[in-house]
Amino acid sequence: MTSRPLPATADVAADALVREAVARARGAQLGWDLLGVDARAQILERFRQALYARRDEVATLISRENGKPAVEATMTEVATALDFARYYGRIAADVLAPRRLTSATLALWRKRITITHAPHGVVAVISPWNYPFMLPAGIVMPALLAGNAVLLKPSELTPACGALLAEMLRAAGVPTDVLQVLQGDGTIRAAVARGDVDKVFFTGSVSTGRKVAHACAERFVPCALELGGGATRRSSATTPTWSTRRAGSPGALLQRWADLRRPQTRLRGGAGPRSFRGGDAAAPAGVAAQTPRRTTV
Repeated sequence: MTSRPLPATADVAADALVREAVARARGAQLGWDLLGVDARAQILERFRQALYARRDEVATLISRENGKPAVEATMTEVATALDFARYYGRIAADVLAPRRLTSATLALWRKRITITHAPHGVVAVISPWNYPFMLPAGIVMPALLAGNAVLLKPSELTPACGALLAEMLRAAGVPTDVLQVLQGDGTIRAAVARGDVDKVFFTGSVSTGRKVAHACAERFVPCALELGGGATRRSSATTPTWSTRRAGSPGALLQRWADLRRPQTRLRGGAGPRSFRGGDAAAPAGVAAQTPRRTTV
C-alpha cells in the first residue's frame, strides 16, 4: 500500500528543488553575461536555424501534446518563434548598448548621463499549456539575450514542449545551468514563484496569477503577468474534449524586452558623487523620471 506525501512534505521537496536550481543558475549567470550580447545573439541564431530545420518535428510534438492540428502549430507557434528569434537577435546589440544623454534642464546642463543595462540575474518563466512552445520561447529568448539565467516551468499538461525548447537552446550553445527546466504540477509552480529568483514571468489564469503576484510582493520581486481564462477542463470522463480558449496575444511579448535588464543611470560632473533612488526628494525631477530603478550621481 502506498500513500501520497503530506502537502507540507511536497512543499519542502519542491522548495529544495528550486533552491538547488537557483544556486546553479546564479553560479552560471555571471559568465553568461560576460560572454557578451553579440556572442549570445550568435547562439540564438544557431537555435533559429535548428528550429527551422526541425520545424515539422516541433509541430508534431505540439500537436500530440496540446491537441491543435500540426498545420496550426506550425503557423502559430513555430513560425512565430522563428520570427521572435530573428527579431530579438537583430535588435539586441542596439537595445542593450549604453546610451549617453545630456540633461534638458539648465541646472544640470554640464552633467553627462550614461544609461547602461544590467541583467536581473535569475529569471523564472512559468508558461501555460495553450501555446506551449511559442509563449515560453518568446520570453526565454530575450531573457537569455539580456544576460539572465532562466528557470523554465512548463505547464504540467505540456511538459515535453518546454523540454524540447530547452534542449534546442542548449544544443545551440546555452549552458545547461543557465537554462534549466523544472517539471511538475502546481506545487513546483508555487515553489518557483516564492523562490529566490530576481523576476517572475507568468502566463496563465487570473486566480493563479494572483497567487504568483502575492508571492512576489512578499519579497518585493518584480513580476510580469499575462492573465486570461484559458485553463483546461474536461467535458466528459470518456471523451477528452479540452477548452481551447486563448489568453493573451503574441504581440504582448514584444513589450517585455525592456523588462529583462535593469536600467542604470550615471551622471558625471559637479562636486563629487552621491547616490539616491529615482523619485527621492533629493533627486532632480528630470533624472527621477528617466531612471525608475536606480540612479547614481
